[in-house]
Amino acid sequence: MTTKYDYEQEELKRLEREGVALAYHYIRGLNTKQSPLVFVHGWAGSAEDWRKVVARYVARGESVLVYDAAGFGQSQFESETMANWADYSLSRYVQDLKALLDAEGIERVRLVGHSWGGVVAMSFAARYPERVEALVPIGSAYFDPEKLLHQVLRWVSYLIGWILIFLKPLLRRSPRLQRLAVRRYLYRPLDEADTAIMVNGVLQSHNRAIVQTLLEGYEVRFKKLCPTIQCPTLYIGSDHDAVAPVLYVTAFVPFTPHAKSATIKKCGHFPMIERPDELIAVMDGFF
Repeated sequence: MTTKYDYEQEELKRLEREGVALAYHYIRGLNTKQSPLVFVHGWAGSAEDWRKVVARYVARGESVLVYDAAGFGQSQFESETMANWADYSLSRYVQDLKALLDAEGIERVRLVGHSWGGVVAMSFAARYPERVEALVPIGSAYFDPEKLLHQVLRWVSYLIGWILIFLKPLLRRSPRLQRLAVRRYLYRPLDEADTAIMVNGVLQSHNRAIVQTLLEGYEVRFKKLCPTIQCPTLYIGSDHDAVAPVLYVTAFVPFTPHAKSATIKKCGHFPMIERPDELIAVMDGFF
């Protein structure tokens, strides 16, 4: 099985949605027994985060849709004015995902989301249960807006978001700073190519999208959302994830019908980059 895959070999498609042309790839595989896999990237990320995982699934003949959410990656707004006044609500991102599926005539999917993208995926599954066959949030953390500790974490994250924005000019010029910036998210240092994927995700992200989606994510009432998810759900955590510790990942399970959890060993916040084979093995056991 080859793991080499280049998105540029496939047609980059566009879908106009509220001032932004959503950039996505839909690779139709020969395996028609399984519903398509849809991957939603995390906060300040892009479709490139899924490159290794997509490569392996495409090699197996699976159909895969992967895209850049509005304000991230290549899905940028038509103007700075539009970007600054855009809707960055969770509902908007759910509707964007629905529009992509509708555009490609996809009825049901196996939906996988990372971190913030996992929250988008969860919200989509709750809103459109008939469209989701199975759900896999990866590295998504349970928060309760009513708890003081979680509000403190919200504002700490908000501060980190602004620090990231101010550091962007330096990140573009300093490979050393790039390595330091991604290190806290990992179990082990990445090679240059993988580091570039993570850094480029941040650099491509619009500043407004960075701030607003971060704040929106902390306002989700998971105690109300999770019980409405009816499909089989697998919450995946990693044992060295400083962003979404395993305890915060498994906390979803009691509130979610038909849910279970799994943990990837010796891995940080990005298992699809650090441990793609282990991640796929866990998902295969679920699907």
